[in-house]
Amino acid sequence: MDRLTEWCLPRTLRLFVQQYAAPQGERAIVKQVPITEENLALIAQLSRVIPIRRRYRGPRNRTFGRECVRARAERVSVYTREWINQST
Repeated sequence: MDRLTEWCLPRTLRLFVQQYAAPQGERAIVKQVPITEENLALIAQLSRVIPIRRRYRGPRNRTFGRECVRARAERVSVYTREWINQST
């Protein structure tokens, strides 16, 4: 996310993005966000401002090699939707 977009976010979202910001050079907006009601509400609010894609992380099984099932997820990473569409 560029600095202008981040600056234009409401204060609560700006603090959320700063707390879980992805390392420099990565395409994610936020990474390794614990799944709580508050964090899910903030991600939903973020999705109304920026088109995003959620990737759920947690325990994997043999049938799902790259990602886990949402019901079993412990964390979530958020990417801009444009990047996901360009990479597939």
